Amino acid sequence: MTAKVPRTPPADLFIAKADLTGCGDPLWRICRTTGPHARPWNAGRSYGPLAGMRWEPHDPPARSQPARAVLYAATDVATAVAEVWQVTRRIDVHLGRPVLVRATPTRALRLLDLTDASTWPLRQGASASLPHAGRGTSRAWSRAILDAAPDLDGLYVPSTKTGRNVVLFPGGIAALPSSPDMSIPADDPAAKALLEVIAARIGYRV
Repeated sequence: MTAKVPRTPPADLFIAKADLTGCGDPLWRICRTTGPHARPWNAGRSYGPLAGMRWEPHDPPARSQPARAVLYAATDVATAVAEVWQVTRRIDVHLGRPVLVRATPTRALRLLDLTDASTWPLRQGASASLPHAGRGTSRAWSRAILDAAPDLDGLYVPSTKTGRNVVLFPGGIAALPSSPDMSIPADDPAAKALLEVIAARIGYRV
């Protein structure tokens, strides 16, 4: 029986213009500003792949690979919250001094659409369940996608929690502005009020 999503992608992946979606809307991130892994909000992570991350385009073993840098963002703040605090399901506004960031790309991003509306996975020998496959499988596909289309800005994918995520490759990272539309500490009263509303909606604690 053939797996719905082969762990090894085919060598002849093909991405047509019709498989792309344009994204010029604001993106959301929640970034820690202190600690050993803190980075500027618009800086991609060149080190990888990390085992806990689903769409790492880095080649194993884990090492610095600037040409395969990655940056994860969300299309709405609730999705960013759900993703960042998914392990503990508790929103901690103090650890790492997180900030809520909203930023609009300087141009429309060219993203491979991997949502349920896309037939691209099916035409590549996989299925619509690709975004929900095991993380190792998703990472293998992400690597193969970047190899097949090195000028691609990234991926447009459903979050396994709620909403949509945008996974940016180096080209997409370069399209982020130097300054965000908004950056507010998570422990700011206005931000905490928003986070409390989101927590109640998605079943997290604050």
